[in-house]
Amino acid sequence: MSENQRVMQLLEDISEKVAALRRELGGVEPASSEALLAEMDLETGMMGDVAETAVIPPMTVGEEIVGGEETEAFPDCCAVGNDSGYYCTGTLIAPNLVVTAQHCESATRVFLKGASIHEPENGETIRVDRLCFHPEVDLMVLVLAENATVLPRHVAQGDEVYGAKTAVAAGFGTIDLDGRVGYGLKRQVEVPL
Repeated sequence: MSENQRVMQLLEDISEKVAALRRELGGVEPASSEALLAEMDLETGMMGDVAETAVIPPMTVGEEIVGGEETEAFPDCCAVGNDSGYYCTGTLIAPNLVVTAQHCESATRVFLKGASIHEPENGETIRVDRLCFHPEVDLMVLVLAENATVLPRHVAQGDEVYGAKTAVAAGFGTIDLDGRVGYGLKRQVEVPL
């Protein structure tokens, strides 16, 4: 199974768990984040049998996504950081859960909705209550202290994903490989799968 197929299988497994939670709860409720976390082993960061079926492969050198066009879309795309500043990007996947990279481990807050961290009045800043790490890959879930006011990212289902040749990536990253220029403005770029 190729790396892309493993990632697609992981997304499908997560989508099935989210759909089951929605059916169980009668729709998306603030408690759905807690229900999702209840299935997660907080020591290992793994969720039920999802972690047994697929693991997201680590990125290798040269797979960085740099650049893109400025955008105000993707309100669920958030800058991740602490009181000293922002340094990572994450995605809101439930009302109070953000998925990001584990190397962003000193995260204490996220910035959502806005297109620039330099204009905080145009966005929403929420404190991080807890961090849940994945034991094997650079993946982490941030539990927010309160629910965000934006809708979480829809996780693509089967037919929405299979056969796709490209995807749109969004983030607050830099526009140069040295990581020195442009951080803090939300950008989007189409990438091959």
